Amino acid sequence: MGTDSLAKVSVRLNRPTSQIQKRMKELGIAHFAQRGTPRSSVRLQAEEAQKERNKIRFIQRMRKGAVIAEGVANGYTYTALAKELGISPTAARNQFFVFLRVAMLPSMLGEEIPRDFKNIPSHVLKKAVCCVENYCLNLEKEEVRKKYFDK
Repeated sequence: MGTDSLAKVSVRLNRPTSQIQKRMKELGIAHFAQRGTPRSSVRLQAEEAQKERNKIRFIQRMRKGAVIAEGVANGYTYTALAKELGISPTAARNQFFVFLRVAMLPSMLGEEIPRDFKNIPSHVLKKAVCCVENYCLNLEKEEVRKKYFDK
């Protein structure tokens, strides 16, 4: 039977699908949906790899956002920070906003960061930088643990 679908096996054997399923049950062969195919396992591996890449990309974006937030807390403008980091001012602003969205999650700082991004006290930004940096470190530790110890 290989990894073909039930319909293809039915056509090849010239038997109704109900008869094939009945015989599979008698022989203890798992149903087609439960067996998995090489193609589906490859797809699962690709999805897992994509999740890892997304997590790494997220950590990198958070770290850039933390650098920008720390600069803003110290009185720098987006333009000055962007020039120093070699990115556009718009990219600096967007990374800062993404950083703040994550920092405002209840699991981070709760509602301590005001919704008006222009009036955030510098001590709150510095605390947000510390929290997000710890969060990124925990994500990296979890990733290393999964990669090397959970096999």
